[in-house]
Amino acid sequence: MKKEIRASRVWGLLMGLSLCLPADGTCETPCTLGAREISVDYIVPALCASTSTLDSCCATIAQDFRDTWTVLQRIESKADELCSPCNATPITGPYTISNSGIYCLANDCTGPITIATTAPNVTLDLNNHTISGGTNGVVITGDNAWVKNGTVRDTSAHGITITAAGCVLDTLDVLGSPTGFLLQNASATQITNCRALENTFAGFSLIAGTTNNLTNCQAVNQAGTSSVYGFVANSGQGNIFQECQAIGAQTVATGADYIAGGFVLGDTEFFDTIINCKASTIHAGGLAQAYGILAGAVTGPQDIFIANNTSLISIDWSPDGEFFAYADANNTLKVFSFDGTTLTLQDSQTLASAITKIAWQPANTIPYLIAVASGNNTVSTYTFNGTILALANTDSVPQITTLAWSADGDYIAVNGIFSDTPTFAVYDSTLSSSIIAPGSIPSINTISWQPGPTPPYTIAVGTNNAVQTYTFTPPGSISFTGSSFSNIIRSISWSPNGNYLAVAQNDNINEQLSIMSPTLSPITTLQFGTTQLTQVAWASDNTTLALSNQAGEIGIFSFANPTLTLDETKTRGAQVNSVAWPYSGLYTDYLAVGGVQAPDTYVGQIYTVGEAELANHKIINNLTTNVTTASISGVGIKVNSAKNYVAHNTACGNDINYALVNPLFLGSQANALGAVTNIDCSLPNIPEPEVVDFSTTYSMLATVTNENWSIESKAEVISSKIDFIASQYPIEQGTTVRTPLASQLVKQPGSYFLRENIGTAVSPADLTISSSFVTIDLNGFTVQGTIVIDPAVQNVIIKKGSVATTNALASIAIAGIDNANIQLDDLVITGTAYGVFVGTEGLSVASTTTNLLITNCTFSGQTESCITNQTTEMLNPINGLQIANCYCDASSLTPGVNTFFLPRSALYLLANGNPPNTNLEIRDSTFIVDETGCYFEYCENCAIHNCSFKSIDGASDSIATHCNGCNQVVIKNGTAENMSRTGFLLIQSSDITLRECQALGAATSTGFYLSSVNGITLDRCTALSCFDGFSLGLNGGPVNAFTIKNCIASKNSNNGFFSNTIQQGLIKGCKAEGNGNYGFEDVSGGTTVTYVNNISRGNGISGTTNYQPFPGDPFNAASLIDGPLYWQNVVQ
Repeated sequence: MKKEIRASRVWGLLMGLSLCLPADGTCETPCTLGAREISVDYIVPALCASTSTLDSCCATIAQDFRDTWTVLQRIESKADELCSPCNATPITGPYTISNSGIYCLANDCTGPITIATTAPNVTLDLNNHTISGGTNGVVITGDNAWVKNGTVRDTSAHGITITAAGCVLDTLDVLGSPTGFLLQNASATQITNCRALENTFAGFSLIAGTTNNLTNCQAVNQAGTSSVYGFVANSGQGNIFQECQAIGAQTVATGADYIAGGFVLGDTEFFDTIINCKASTIHAGGLAQAYGILAGAVTGPQDIFIANNTSLISIDWSPDGEFFAYADANNTLKVFSFDGTTLTLQDSQTLASAITKIAWQPANTIPYLIAVASGNNTVSTYTFNGTILALANTDSVPQITTLAWSADGDYIAVNGIFSDTPTFAVYDSTLSSSIIAPGSIPSINTISWQPGPTPPYTIAVGTNNAVQTYTFTPPGSISFTGSSFSNIIRSISWSPNGNYLAVAQNDNINEQLSIMSPTLSPITTLQFGTTQLTQVAWASDNTTLALSNQAGEIGIFSFANPTLTLDETKTRGAQVNSVAWPYSGLYTDYLAVGGVQAPDTYVGQIYTVGEAELANHKIINNLTTNVTTASISGVGIKVNSAKNYVAHNTACGNDINYALVNPLFLGSQANALGAVTNIDCSLPNIPEPEVVDFSTTYSMLATVTNENWSIESKAEVISSKIDFIASQYPIEQGTTVRTPLASQLVKQPGSYFLRENIGTAVSPADLTISSSFVTIDLNGFTVQGTIVIDPAVQNVIIKKGSVATTNALASIAIAGIDNANIQLDDLVITGTAYGVFVGTEGLSVASTTTNLLITNCTFSGQTESCITNQTTEMLNPINGLQIANCYCDASSLTPGVNTFFLPRSALYLLANGNPPNTNLEIRDSTFIVDETGCYFEYCENCAIHNCSFKSIDGASDSIATHCNGCNQVVIKNGTAENMSRTGFLLIQSSDITLRECQALGAATSTGFYLSSVNGITLDRCTALSCFDGFSLGLNGGPVNAFTIKNCIASKNSNNGFFSNTIQQGLIKGCKAEGNGNYGFEDVSGGTTVTYVNNISRGNGISGTTNYQPFPGDPFNAASLIDGPLYWQNVVQ
């Protein structure tokens, strides 16, 4: 049936075509648009070979119509054109179309064919012919042109060029040219089903183009000797690339300035969309770079690499940015000229000893002056006249390591030993006189002068324990003015306007960048990296800073008082020693870095910061694969997710799958979170982690727990193993009055049970265990005293009884010195300061208790803590703690703080971090709280599952769970009820997950409080009837890399979700409803938090304050199309 229908349609088409043939019946082929194309290439040859009424045209049938069937689809699509008026104008060679109309190419020819600006609305059908050679194949300057069905090849410039608006290109191939398709100042152009094959620069290039749409286009095997692109766009906006493919872009260039790119959006391109596209097999050799999809600098300034045969120690710019100097590990000072793209060596000087610091005099005078601190106890100055570097002056300064110029260039401050005292001195620019700072200032690491128009000057110095300021009044007075911090100060730098002091420091835990006022009052602090910081430097705009560390990371920060934000982290691959910006001139956006020499890494680099920062591109549902370079640094997708919408992409098999995409938006194929998450195939497919692994604990306890030592089968009467006075036991059977035992000592392995109490309230007695491999069944009796487990005792079980203590430190005291495999089961523990105490005071070296299991126990009446390892030295960490099915009534804890000035807690685990407490599991337990339920300090790998925390009535400062300095914590299905301060408090911690937790009640409390934390996820959590539901970054504690998803904040008296001092995070799928103030309040201005698919309704007294009306606030009713950071939030 289908064949009959098809045959009928064919003959109908043939008859229609015959009406358009010449009347004389000859075989000449007309140039009727559409009809000619079909008749010449397909139908006429078949007709002229048939034995129909057209036999006079040709001889005999040469073939049947099987080949015809293959082209029928194309014929049928043009059925409406077959019998249209035959009014196309034929073109046979190079030609300029000056008038509107319909044109077709009659034969292969050379170009160009030009559609002039005087000829809008032109249709040009290439009729499957080829335009070869010449400078350009087709040039379109007239608007609304339609060019289709043909090939352009082997031109010397561009295959097809468009500088018009509203044009359409369809079913065209361009090959063997430098650029396939060039759209320059073109707009509203539609390009569909076109291919760019084997061109040498770009398949499709858009320059200053707007609102162009490329659909189902292919750029295949572009290859060249410079940068090569499949699709590239610069200086335009609103362009769309959809369902396109860039396959096989490759450059043989090896320089670092070259790239091979599949889809590249340049540094002045905005608001583009790349959707449902593919980039594959992109390769670059040598130091050239390769990208599948890149939103970054292309036509703008490129990063410049500094080559040298040894490490760079110190770097600096001339004040006008025209010259650049560095000191290297070969004791050499080198000076280069700089033109924005190239460093050219001008002169160098090799010194007798190592150079530790160089500084260019800020004054814009020639000759320039460079100050040098060197290891032979010398401060020197060198003149530089633009070509020659010469020694000017020197002076001897023992132990000099650093120096700095005053902002006017009149004075130099240097550290060292002066008059046998460590301090600093101020020299004039000729090094002829100096003034010494008063007092001893040991271990000066860094010096910086506050910029100011006139004296007196302020000088800041950073030491191993403080940052200090001094006032210098010429000609000869230096006085101390202030001090702050008690930390190691790595580097300091005044802002160019003198309003702020940046301080790179270590607070004995974290490497941090702090911003301070001129009076040394802290404004804000952010942690950066985990390795030692090396230098901080302000840019000339007074808002941008660069900070480096020994891991080779360079952080680019922005500061708008009081908010400090990490905008970007550049990675060099080896330690960075020095960073520097020019003071003024053309190149103030150029950041120079210098560092340690390492394989395959330049010793220095000049970055263009800010030039390549893009905004508002949409990169959605694309695939990149097999993007590689010779240096193994090809990137599948390099797009800044803080500035662009990057969602639902997949990157697999590239050297590096993603760059500049926040890890919050990355997941493996198994762990991706719907449309927000991009798939990174290098990430492992893992289930949601349960961080605590107790398999080791259980196996080590097997000897105790698996043998089922029962009273009946193995237990011996306690009299056979414990030292005691025989007359204490009853002599006659049936005696109703029992005599409690005195203090007992278990000193041999075995299994024991009690048949009497030990001790009384009036005469307490202890049970001491000094042997390993002991099981004691209290058999329902009570130890009225303390159970003591001596040092090095291991494999002990105590079960089924009570421990009641009134006048001792603890009910159960575990020495905490090499103890292991201790199980406390089915015990009732009452009274005294501590229920279970692990530790020994006075230790100088840490000793770890391994595997402590507390199960089915009840605690009450303790005044300090139910369970703790709190000692003064904090040297008794626990590795492996399980608390299960326990009830801890901490309502009797003494109000206020303990000896550590910390609130008392039911469960109190402390360590000094070296080592921390590790592998902790608390599950299926209840805590009655007056102060804190669980307090963890310096703990790692912790899990709290299915626990309930209930605050007693009248508690003034209760907290359910408090983590400080913790890492890898999972809290699942926890309930904090009626806490007066905070439900879940997390400070200075990282890698935290809270899942299905609830904070209920207490109008004075915060449900979830996060401060100074990094890498935290809250999933399906609820804050109901608190003060603030979720509070992030309050009181200046920065929160970074967080995800809050599917959470609810309802009926809280203040805010549902409050954000402040945020570095980066995602709030997705959350609901804020009926809160007293704002549903979502983001006082950071919305520059760092991404809000996705949230709902805010009925908040505030009027029910309308659903989000804070802060300038730039990211939570509004905008849709996806209106802005990449406002992902379909709903306000009702």
